[in-house]
Amino acid sequence: MKRGLGGRSGRSRRGRGWQHGPWLWGALLAAFVALSALAAAAEPAGVPGEGSARPYRLAPGDVLQVGVWGHEDLEVQVPVRPDGSFSFPLVGDVPAAGRSVEDVRQDLEARLAAFVREPRVWVSLMAIGQVRVQVLGEVARPGVVEVPHGAHLLDAVAQAGGLTPGADAARVQLQRPAEAGGGSARVRLDLYLRAGDASGNPPLQGGETIVVPRRATYLDWSRLALIVSTVKVVYDLLQQR
Repeated sequence: MKRGLGGRSGRSRRGRGWQHGPWLWGALLAAFVALSALAAAAEPAGVPGEGSARPYRLAPGDVLQVGVWGHEDLEVQVPVRPDGSFSFPLVGDVPAAGRSVEDVRQDLEARLAAFVREPRVWVSLMAIGQVRVQVLGEVARPGVVEVPHGAHLLDAVAQAGGLTPGADAARVQLQRPAEAGGGSARVRLDLYLRAGDASGNPPLQGGETIVVPRRATYLDWSRLALIVSTVKVVYDLLQQR
């Protein structure tokens, strides 16, 4: 008789456990899904492989090779001076900074037309000048890096070894030098990394300071604590039924 009662009691407890099981497993599954989403959000963003196809704009420090077909005496290698121009025989100073190589070629042809019959000018970019930028915070090698004229924020970050796993690409700070107007702005580098949004990868002029902060992990821990407490409440309610 006692064994019979014990058997019924054991089956009854197992029955109640099975009855409440789907609720408990459902809560645990929801917690697992939420944790998976948190882990995916914490993964570093990828870096796009292809660069921009925009023509390069010349800047001070660049070196040009310029010549005129059929006139070897008019072939020279010249630097773009700090004032943004270079000197060429017959025509004097030619503006270059902020223009493409093709723009300079066409302008020089027009200027030489007064001295050479139907001039055919060619212009080659031999070397790109460098600018210095400081990169601080969550990068592999913080410090001062050199990047070419026309480089963008991501180029400087790459020169500094790239982002660390704990970097917060959504809160990058870009500080402009006083000669460029000064000021500091938040840059959403993550938007460029994930969707190619150009606003997240602004061009650099030289002298900037880039600060990459560390990701605020306390938010993730608070979400985890909320999930755990929710599962506990559901479990306690099921035990009371």
